[in-house]
Amino acid sequence: MYITPAKKKYLCAVKKLQTMETDVKAVTLAHYLNVSKASVSIMLRQLEKEGLLCPYETTRCSTLRLTETGENVVRQVEMHCRLLEKMFRTFGAPASAAEKDAVSVEPYLSEETYAGIHI
Repeated sequence: MYITPAKKKYLCAVKKLQTMETDVKAVTLAHYLNVSKASVSIMLRQLEKEGLLCPYETTRCSTLRLTETGENVVRQVEMHCRLLEKMFRTFGAPASAAEKDAVSVEPYLSEETYAGIHI
């Protein structure tokens, strides 16, 4: 399954917010990503339809959580970022720049590229 850069961004944001807060709501996600609530609603429907994200009812409210498949996508993104960061550091980039650039580049490279990178 191909995950677009935008979907990766949303999934990683949900994961990040899960570590920061107990409840991840659409409005919180919109604020965190600096996008409109309407954009978040559209993307959330797509992510739910693809089985990457699901609503989760708590006693207090409805919150968002990643499915197992969504968690796997985030783990893969994190692994790719570590690989790219290591590669950039090997080329002499400072740590802070390597980390920032790895996150920026990761969504746009294919699985074939990642499979071919050996450090």
